[in-house]
Amino acid sequence: MVDPRRAAAEGLQRNDPAEFERRKAEAYVDGGGDPAPAVVTFTTAIACAAVDELIQGLTSFRGLGGMTHKRIRRFDRVEDRAMTCRPVPSCPVCDSQASWGRGDVNPFLGVIG
Repeated sequence: MVDPRRAAAEGLQRNDPAEFERRKAEAYVDGGGDPAPAVVTFTTAIACAAVDELIQGLTSFRGLGGMTHKRIRRFDRVEDRAMTCRPVPSCPVCDSQASWGRGDVNPFLGVIG
């Protein structure tokens, strides 16, 4: 049985060795380069997400809190997450900004023990 991908690669190697080597280095032909070449849908999605964050930073189109520090996009789970936590009402650190940036206070954050 003839493998059309392999036949195309062998034809390219005979007719245009420089192009074959370029594609081989980028793993677009069998036998070389990166075993996981770029997938255009994922790289495009990441570029779009970066532009979305830039536009959010410039215009605030998502509203207050729309710009997320260290956003995590999980393609396998189709979800976006942020590396933040929800404030706990009884916590003096995360419920109020009064303690933010005061890690060098003695005792630590005014808490003993």
